[in-house]
Amino acid sequence: MKQQVNDTFVGDAALTGEALICDAGASEDISRTSVRFTESGHFVVPLGVTQIRIFAIGAAGGSGNGFGVLLNNCGEGGVAVSNIDVSPGESLEIFIGQKGQDGGLPDGGQGGRSSSGYEGGSAASGKAGGGGGGGGASGAIRVRGEELLVVAGGGGGGSGVGNGGVIGRGGAGGSFATNGRGLSPGKVQSGNGTRGANGPLDSEFGSGGGGGGLYGGGAGSANNEQQSGGGAGGTGTVDTGLSANGGGQAEGLVIVSFDTPDAD
Repeated sequence: MKQQVNDTFVGDAALTGEALICDAGASEDISRTSVRFTESGHFVVPLGVTQIRIFAIGAAGGSGNGFGVLLNNCGEGGVAVSNIDVSPGESLEIFIGQKGQDGGLPDGGQGGRSSSGYEGGSAASGKAGGGGGGGGASGAIRVRGEELLVVAGGGGGGSGVGNGGVIGRGGAGGSFATNGRGLSPGKVQSGNGTRGANGPLDSEFGSGGGGGGLYGGGAGSANNEQQSGGGAGGTGTVDTGLSANGGGQAEGLVIVSFDTPDAD
């Protein structure tokens, strides 16, 4: 089948978002095209396209550090999928979350980068190991009117608790109206707007940072002087009935797909 995407669109996506174009095919008369963004950039709607499907994955949080050993206890980024009505020629800003930094000894990891306001929160330091930073959110914004279309929340950072089990694990990116999950021991502070909350005061083991999202995930709080909690995942936006957790990869991702008629 023939792929109908204009040269300006393909060049713009490839340069600004490292997008990969593929023609999956839908029928004899319709081609299904997907544009894959692994870095932030812009998507320009091709001629003849009036609806697109956006699939977004938030970035994972960073792992906590316990006595110099990474604990592999970060939360996964969330998943958000939505069908969006568009106009040919309009531009969408695509933002891609980056993984939260792993905790060090004794420093906590920095939050993962994303579009302004959707970054993950930084983690707290700890005498025996810092927490991991929260992951950045991924999604899309309509440039005209700055309308937020889709957000997949970032995962929470793991704490510096001295084991890799459930205790201290960062929460996965939350679903719609769910402010993070898997919060681990101790209370969780509120997220700061759309940015994940930063870790609280230092303790023996550093707390994890919250993931970025529609509402930033809360940072883990110290349960006592010896244990700290993993950060909560940030919330995302999803269509009813679609999965919202467990993106399963470190860095964020956005895939824009749409149908175009085949040329004769």
